[in-house]
Amino acid sequence: MALLLNAEKFEEHTEVVKRVQAALYVKDLYSGEFDGASGTETKAAIGKFEAETGRAITGRITADLLVALGIHDATIFDEPKYLKTLPGNTETFKRIVQEVQVILYLYGYYDGMIDGIVGGKSRTALLNYQTDHGLEATGTITPQTLDALHVVAR
Repeated sequence: MALLLNAEKFEEHTEVVKRVQAALYVKDLYSGEFDGASGTETKAAIGKFEAETGRAITGRITADLLVALGIHDATIFDEPKYLKTLPGNTETFKRIVQEVQVILYLYGYYDGMIDGIVGGKSRTALLNYQTDHGLEATGTITPQTLDALHVVAR
């Protein structure tokens, strides 16, 4: 779904709010659910982002905010990133799984909890994404999948 950047009241568009919540989550500014509601927690996270980036603090979703967050089409992750191998039982791995879950959620493949656990829903989402994008369909987080999703193992 392409976002309409000329809309006047972004807070009324559930999908726009969900994408803002996900983008702020990845930046460690939002910790709530991706519920599409522009509530107090979402507004506070927007305010933190605005403060960190030198913008006027409004707590509102604006076209400028969407552009600043990189929300202009179906993805919020545009920059190429580089990978490194990590063991599967670390906090870093959990954070990477959460980022993968967020991206798969934004693409419409995942509808589970953003919990950092590669469970059944995550494996199904990964498998479907890999199949749709011509990757080896393993249902696991592979270096090729991370690269396709533009996720860096850091």
